[in-house]
Amino acid sequence: MIILYSLVCLLFDSGSSVIIKEVNGKLRVSIYYEVLCPDSSRFIREQFYPTYNKLSPFLDVDFVPYGKARRWMTRDGKWQFKCQHDKAECVGNKREGCVLYQTLPDFKKSKFVYCDFGHSSPGSSKSVKECTGKVNASWSFVKSCMDSPKGDEILAHFGDITDALSSPLSYVPAIAINGFYSPSMSRDLEFNFFDTICSMFDNKPDKCISNATKFKPKKKHVM
Repeated sequence: MIILYSLVCLLFDSGSSVIIKEVNGKLRVSIYYEVLCPDSSRFIREQFYPTYNKLSPFLDVDFVPYGKARRWMTRDGKWQFKCQHDKAECVGNKREGCVLYQTLPDFKKSKFVYCDFGHSSPGSSKSVKECTGKVNASWSFVKSCMDSPKGDEILAHFGDITDALSSPLSYVPAIAINGFYSPSMSRDLEFNFFDTICSMFDNKPDKCISNATKFKPKKKHVM
């Protein structure tokens, strides 16, 4: 099912800006990251997950483990990938993708990604196996996925999603809201996710009000 989220586009100063509105009380958060990126780990563990535990009823979440990777298909029809942190990251991104591909509710996907980033080698077989067990996902599916073209297809699909961002990705983590991404908005979210996401709700969840700080993030973000 495709859910359309609202972006109200207005002229602002010399360019366009976007005011993001929730739909049916929810915002969609899409996180573009790499499993061996320290900044991705810091964001998930220190910003996203603590906020998600407070606001999960009001957030839909997509995880896209691909980042600044490149992909191409060989003459014999096989996908090849090159990742920012070398081959181990490509394998880790794919391994996480084989978990996220499974039918899991958002809270389990969030718990899985948080768990994996809690290990010294996120994306490794040992880490992903342990974290898969914690959310009752199928490790046997992950193994078969990694040993078949399915894993490559999933990772290539994440590449397609990343390439479709409204602004080119030049830094990870990158955070999009309701399908809209801009580097300035993403940085606000990366370093103060709770207050920035709360500022985007017209009808603010109670947790946003009771946990509010003096931080005043931007309401409008330039396209």
